[in-house]
Amino acid sequence: MRWYVLLVLGAIVNLSSTQRVSAQPEGPMAPLPAAMEARSETVGCACDAPVARHACPNCKCSRMACCCGCCVDWSTVPGSIRSMPRPGDFPIRPSGPGYYSLSNQLHGVCSQKPPKSGYAPFALMPPSFFDADFRYVESLPYSQRSLVEKLKRIPLADCWTFSTGGQVWARFMNEHNSRLTEFDNSYTLGRVRAFGDLMYGDLVRVFGEFIWADSFSEELAPLPIDVNRGDILNLFVDLNLFEYQGKPVYARVGRQELLFGSQRLISTLDWANTRRTFDGARIFRNGKKWDLDLFYTAFVPPVANEFANLQD
Repeated sequence: MRWYVLLVLGAIVNLSSTQRVSAQPEGPMAPLPAAMEARSETVGCACDAPVARHACPNCKCSRMACCCGCCVDWSTVPGSIRSMPRPGDFPIRPSGPGYYSLSNQLHGVCSQKPPKSGYAPFALMPPSFFDADFRYVESLPYSQRSLVEKLKRIPLADCWTFSTGGQVWARFMNEHNSRLTEFDNSYTLGRVRAFGDLMYGDLVRVFGEFIWADSFSEELAPLPIDVNRGDILNLFVDLNLFEYQGKPVYARVGRQELLFGSQRLISTLDWANTRRTFDGARIFRNGKKWDLDLFYTAFVPPVANEFANLQD
């Protein structure tokens, strides 16, 4: 198959909806673990000598942090997270009391509302990991966090926070008259993704994600979008440029996934085993009613046995 480079120059204005999938913190903030509280009593700023808590007298954050004399409310950082807009054909997810896991069903544990999670509650996850909203973890005592939550929002210093995670999946495919031929094709798709997310307050963010994807026991040659035996899926830097009407404007430079609206034009294509990514730059702002995106990117086609680049 002959691949071509798709250059995208666009300005997309998305209408935000209050019905977006979101995992925002609710209710009063819970007490902090002792380690985090002790860490905030005396703060070391990168640009000056250690300062006391009173350096940020108006700081009333759930996780107190004074970064170079400025209060950082980590429950709102990063502000660049964007919830996935509804696709054209969307399900209505349950929201009231019920059994939200097989374990709860077997043990008769009824929850009053869906459990919080930064990940979607289904296998196919069109949203990117860099938009997984684990900010609610800031309100949870460390002892009450799950293993997944303990890997998120790890404080390295008052200005720095690190998160990590990933995905391992296997999918069995059984296709009759595969690809409009007379052949039946049964095979298994495997994929591993792992990411690291480093934030310096809400000023700078460095995000990187690795992907490995392969096809096994196929009877027809695997599709190019199903095999990528090691590559960079995301690797970018976010910079908080300025605020406009109380909302920050960010610049994102590097390799990045894109997803807009109902995903008919630009999406991560999660059904494909390799997903879809782009190289380029993007300036964006998340608002209460409107989101603004300006971007100049080039599609990066997957290459089975080497790192992909624009020349491929």
